[in-house]
Amino acid sequence: MLVLLSLLACKPEVPPAPVPGVITDHGERVFTVNGVEVGERELSLVYSLMKIPEARRAEFAKAGEGRHVAEEYAAATVLYQMALDQKLHEDPQIALELAFTARQILGARMRSKLAKDSVTEEAIQKWYDANKAQFSKPEALVRQILVADKVLATDLLQRLQSGEDFAALAAAHSIDDTSKEKGGDLGWIRIDDPTIGETLKTAELNKVVGPVESRFGFHVMEVKQRRDTTPLDDVREAARVQLAADEAAKRIEEIRSSMKIEWVNPPTVEAKPLPTAPPSGPQGGMPPNHPAPGAGGMPSDHPSQGGGGGGMPSNHPGQGGASPHGGN
Repeated sequence: MLVLLSLLACKPEVPPAPVPGVITDHGERVFTVNGVEVGERELSLVYSLMKIPEARRAEFAKAGEGRHVAEEYAAATVLYQMALDQKLHEDPQIALELAFTARQILGARMRSKLAKDSVTEEAIQKWYDANKAQFSKPEALVRQILVADKVLATDLLQRLQSGEDFAALAAAHSIDDTSKEKGGDLGWIRIDDPTIGETLKTAELNKVVGPVESRFGFHVMEVKQRRDTTPLDDVREAARVQLAADEAAKRIEEIRSSMKIEWVNPPTVEAKPLPTAPPSGPQGGMPPNHPAPGAGGMPSDHPSQGGGGGGMPSNHPGQGGASPHGGN
């Protein structure tokens, strides 16, 4: 009896469940909310998940939108602390959801790593050579001012020919929101457009021309350069994305074909892929009562959600869709 009591007395206590969401390295402190520190590493991650370019994050953080995002994150931090105080993380269902989310994130990161490790310069060159036909089309490096009125377009052309600043006039008058903030710069665009293509082919380099009418309005343009083929460097990142997506799909298929599942009660029907377009409601395979992406101050494109995409950037001239840039 004494031995039993001694063993019971020496039995170690069950350690408490780990506290989820603890951040050990906040980075430089940005603010505290209710005494809790919030650092630049946290906010930088939020901006990254919002797809804000790194070069713009400092500017964004100082703007009204940036302050709104920071305050939303502060509110999420307060809610998190309240949840810990009420020990919500010890609830079995919530603990399961937390573990589920962690597995999704780690699984997604592992998938990305497998894909990234397989994308070599040799593979990129091979992809470019295999797809060279779509890049062997004439392009022009163009900037433009697009307006709705021909009289205004003619006036702008005359002012440009008199030496006024192209970028300033584009910012003041252009109705093309994509290019006006970049001095009218469209980058490289295809010159086979039926309405402005001929002008792009024949315009004297570095001379303003126009107005040229299209269904978008009246274009005053300047052709900076022309080329017959899109070089590899301009599509290298597109190649990297496409190859990574292809390799990820390949590796997942390899895992599926090699994994061993031992069912307790085997399903009686064969596996069937989900529809390409997810139905409305719970997203990304989340349980029906799981917080929707974006809830609690987190952006909707958190790594636990899906992602990926086609190999071509959305603004590449090879993409379909109408554009006031004249590329299609």
